[in-house]
Amino acid sequence: MIALASCQTVDTSSREVQVLILSPTRELAAQIEKVILAMGNYMSIQAHSCIGGKSVGEDIRKLENGVQVVSGTPGRVHDMIQREVYALDTSNY
Repeated sequence: MIALASCQTVDTSSREVQVLILSPTRELAAQIEKVILAMGNYMSIQAHSCIGGKSVGEDIRKLENGVQVVSGTPGRVHDMIQREVYALDTSNY
């Protein structure tokens, strides 16, 4: 349900992060990423999970190349914000 609602709100013409989904566990974050990628194949949506236990370099590379949806755990997402790889845009709130 989270993945479907997220995919419906994405503007596929932009490669910037438009949806951030925080999960309490890395297993749930990875599961959400898989569902979004499966649906995203038909909708041209790119997603990435920022979770502990994976390469920080891979996270940085994916975020710099552009994804529309980030599914992650609070710790790793906070780390990406601190490294200034991911910037929160709160201008629409």
